[in-house]
Formats: sequence, C-alpha cells, structure tokens
Amino acid sequence: MTRPPSVYRSPNFVKLWVSQVVSKGGANFVEVGLAVFAMRLAGGDVAAYGGIIFAGMIPAVLLGWAVGGVADRWDRKRTMVAGDIIRALLVLSVPVVNQLWWAYGAVFLVETVGLVYKPGVRALTPDTVGDGQVMAAGSALSIGQSMVDIPVYLLVGVIVARAGSASPFVIDAAAFVVAGATLAMLALPAHTATAQRARAASFWSDIRDGVDFHIKTPVVGRLLVLSMVGVIGVAGVNVASAAVIKHLLGRPEGDLGWLLAGIAGGMWVGSALMGRLGDDHRRYTTFVALGLLGFGLETGGVALSHNVYLTVGLYVLGGLCNAVYQLPIRAWLQTAVPRDMRGRVFAARGMGIGSTAALAAMLTGVVINIWTLPGTLAVLAAFAVAAAGLAMFWLARAARAAAPGVGASTIASGGG
Repeated sequence: MTRPPSVYRSPNFVKLWVSQVVSKGGANFVEVGLAVFAMRLAGGDVAAYGGIIFAGMIPAVLLGWAVGGVADRWDRKRTMVAGDIIRALLVLSVPVVNQLWWAYGAVFLVETVGLVYKPGVRALTPDTVGDGQVMAAGSALSIGQSMVDIPVYLLVGVIVARAGSASPFVIDAAAFVVAGATLAMLALPAHTATAQRARAASFWSDIRDGVDFHIKTPVVGRLLVLSMVGVIGVAGVNVASAAVIKHLLGRPEGDLGWLLAGIAGGMWVGSALMGRLGDDHRRYTTFVALGLLGFGLETGGVALSHNVYLTVGLYVLGGLCNAVYQLPIRAWLQTAVPRDMRGRVFAARGMGIGSTAALAAMLTGVVINIWTLPGTLAVLAAFAVAAAGLAMFWLARAARAAAPGVGASTIASGGG
C-alpha cells in the first residue's frame, strides 16, 4: 500500500495549520492570564477560576442546540474569519473593564463564538487533505499546537510579571487577528448547503439530525457517551491544576504554566506517535482505552505527589495520554460522518460534552473548597478509568459489529 504524501504538501492544510497554531499560542497566554486575573481579584479562591472555566463551558449547554447547522449551512471559511475578529475584540475588553463579572461575560461570549468556529475547523480539516490523511492531519495540528504550548507556558509567568496582567489578553487578541488573516487566504471551493438543508425551517431540525445520527450510528453514539464520562476527569483536572500549583506544591499561580507546559510536551510526543497510526479504525478502540486509563492513573499519581518535578513529569504523561485517546476519536468521527453532516454532528457532540464539562468544572472548585484536593483528584481519576472501561468493552463491541471502516451501513441510515 502506497504511503500518502505528507499533509504539509497541501497549501490549504499549511494555512489551516498556521492559523490554528497561532490561535492556540494566544489562547495559552490568556489561559494562564485568566487564572491569575480571577484568583487575584478573588483573593486566591480556586472557585473563582472554576467560575471562569464554567462560564466558558455554559454556551455549549445553553446554545449548542442552536449552532448545529451553522457549519453545514454557512461558508465555513468566512464564518471562522469573522469569529476570529469578534473574539479578538472580546479578549481585549477584559483588562479594560477589569472586573471579574465581565471576565465571566467575555469568556462566555468568546466560547459562544467558538461553538460555531470549532465545528467549522473540524468539518473543514478533511477538505484540506487527501484520502487516508485525516489522522495525519489531526496529528500535525496537535503537534504544531504542542510546539507553541511549551515555550508559551514556560514564559507566560515571566511576561505577566514584567509586562503586566493585561499582556496575555493583548497577545491573544493579536493572535486571533493573525489567525483570521491566514484563514482568509484558504483557497477552497465555497461551501454550499444542499437544497434540503437550505429549506430547513429551524435550528431544531439541525440538532435533531445530529442527535439522530448519534442514535443510528452506534460507534458515534458510544464515542459521545464515553467522552462525556472521560471529560468529567479532564475538566475537573483543569480546574484542580490551579490548586495543585498553589496549595499542593506551594508555588505562585503564575507557575501553573509549568504544569501546562508538561501537558504540552506530552501532547507533542503523543501526537507524533498517533500520526503514524493512519486511518486504521480497527486499532482506534485500543488506543482510546489506553489513553483514558493512563490519564486516570496519572491523575491519581498527582494526588499523592508533593514534589514539583514529579508532578510536572506526571503532567507530561497526562498530556501524552490525552493525545493517545483524543486524536483517534477525532479522526474516527471525521471519517465516519458525511461531509454535509459534520457540522450538525460535531455541534450535538459538543453540546453533550460541553454541558458535562461545565458541570464538572463548577463542582470541582466547590468540592476542593469543602473537601480535600487529593480526594477530589482521586474521584476525577476514577471517572477517566471508568471511561477506559467503556472504551475497551462497550465501544469495542459496537466497532466489531460495524461494517469494515467505521460502520458505513449505519452511516447511510443516519445521514439523512
């Protein structure tokens, strides 16, 4: 079998890659900037940072149903460019207003725009590469984002200390502008909705189509369920990391970047490994299960560690495990879902995962305040391990029952 050419030989993919890497770099700055901003205004209360994460996840709960068909109806490139410009303005407003309530509001609005943007990226990616290159494209995007993650996370604390707390927001806004300009140069055929989609009466029909596809395609539906279970652990650990750096390790909030750099390093290695897997769905279940299991065990290890170097090492392992389970799921879905259904399916999936993650983020900050950090981490680890069990047995059974590939027979019945 001839190996497909490198995805980097596709000019459209390179432009998409640059836009996503630049955008991720800016997001990294503001991720740490928001943690410092929220916890300083709230006197070090971890629940304030949990509130920021919760505000970013709420749009998926409240509005996810309304964006199902946007990525399928609207021109994806133009929608994403407009989204970058709007998000740049919103990010800049946070240090200008300098109030915690507006930080919540701005994050809510940024992620509302992201509800349309993110399904657009995932729906568009397969169109920028050739057959058999979807996993390689996802791996390349993840590697690029990890490459920029490491230096940004290591430097952000220093930059905030020297340039001021507003600097991450300015950098993120500039990154959005650059990303939007790069996306504008994509040379793709204009996205046109089918006549049936153009006649759709409401967004309710869009989300119904996305939900129906999950129900009629067992592999896709089960991927959603296990992702919802697994994201409880992942979202909870995101909130708990601020407490880990401050209360478990006794470091200042800005050093959260150390842990995030560890995750990025692990993601880099894991993404490179997964890029060699190719679009081979037969092995995806095993890697999804191993990645979730490893993430759960790593989280349990963090609960027992009080050494900063050991903890960073565990976060590297966590990042690797994230890549090992996330990239196969993403490639699996991108190749399982027909092109004209991707926006609706990814939006329905985002609504389910987003609502679960929002609840987990909110509760984690509260539980840490009233219970213990190690105990909270142990519970979060248990959810990741439970998701691994679902992958190894429940998902694997559906995958074996499906037709070769990803269940083409069920796709035909669910793609209407």
